[in-house]
Amino acid sequence: RVSSFANLVRGDSAALMVNNLGCMTPIEMHVFAGNTLRKLASVGIHVTRVYVGSFMTALDMRGVSISLIRVDSDRVARLDDFTDAPAWPNQNAIRSAPAVPQRGGEVASSAVTASSTADAPTEAEDGRIAALFRAVHRALAADAERLSELDRQCGDGDIGASLLEGCRRIDAAAARGELRDEHTAEALASIGRAVGDMGGSSGPLYGIFFLRAAAAVRESGAEGVRGWSFALRAGATALAETGNARAGDCTMLDALLPAVTALESSDEANAVHAAAKAAAEGAEQTKAMVPKRGRASYLGERARGCADPGAAAVAAIFAALSAAW
Repeated sequence: RVSSFANLVRGDSAALMVNNLGCMTPIEMHVFAGNTLRKLASVGIHVTRVYVGSFMTALDMRGVSISLIRVDSDRVARLDDFTDAPAWPNQNAIRSAPAVPQRGGEVASSAVTASSTADAPTEAEDGRIAALFRAVHRALAADAERLSELDRQCGDGDIGASLLEGCRRIDAAAARGELRDEHTAEALASIGRAVGDMGGSSGPLYGIFFLRAAAAVRESGAEGVRGWSFALRAGATALAETGNARAGDCTMLDALLPAVTALESSDEANAVHAAAKAAAEGAEQTKAMVPKRGRASYLGERARGCADPGAAAVAAIFAALSAAW
C-alpha cells in the first residue's frame, strides 16, 4: 500500500524513513522498521537506505510515520553526503539493507500504534454530565481503532489514543467530584482543563472548545438544551478563530457546526438526535473535500476520499450523547 502510494514498482530502489511521532520506544521503532522492510521486499522493492529515528514529533504522539522515496545512484550520493544538520542520521544509515528474514503471515496492523485502545470505564453512580461523558468514553473505546485508521490515512494516526487519554482524564475529574450537574460551567471548565494536554493536536483544540463553552454558560445562565447549544456555539466559534478555519475546510468543524445548528433549530425533545444526525452527515461530506487545515492539508488532492478523522470523532461523540440522552 505504501509502495503504491509512493509510485514504486517491483524492481525499484528506495530509501525508507521511519519516523517516531513522539512516544514509541526504540525497540518498537525497530520492530516496525523490520516489518516494513519485509513488506517492501515481498513486493520487490529494494531498500538501499534506512533511517529510523525522531525527525518530526509532537507532544505525547503515539505512532509512526513512513516516508519512501525512489532513489538512483545520484540521489543516494546526495543522501550520503556530509551535512552538519544535527538531526540527520547519515552516519547511522544502513548502507546496504541486509536481507530481511521472511516470516509467515501478515504483519499485524496493530504495530502502527502503541496501546491505542483501552477498556471502557465501568458504570458508576454519576450525575447527568458525568454519565454522558462516560457514555462517550465507552463509544470512543469501541471506535478508537477506526478513528486511528482514518488518521493514519491522512494524518499522524494518534487521534484514537489521544481521545481515550482525554476520556480517562475526564473520568478522573468526575471521580474528584468536579462534574456536578448543579455547576455546569465549572464542570465544562474542568473538562477543558482535563483534555487540554491529553496529547496530539486534539488536546489543545478540545481544551479551547470546553473552556470557551464554560465561559458562555457563565455569561448566559441558560439551562437545558438551549443552554448547551449556546455553549457549543461559543466553543465552535473559538475553534474557528483559533485555527483560522471555516466550514468546508475539511476539519472537525464540518461535523461540529451542523450539529450545533441542528441543536439550536430543533425542538428540545429531538434536538440531540438531530445534532447527531447532522454531525454524521457533516463528517461523511468531508470525504469530498480537499483539506485546507492541519496535517492532512499537506496531502492536498491526495486526501480526497478520506473522511476527516476529527470530524468523524465529533460524529462519534454526538452519536454517543444521543444514545445516552
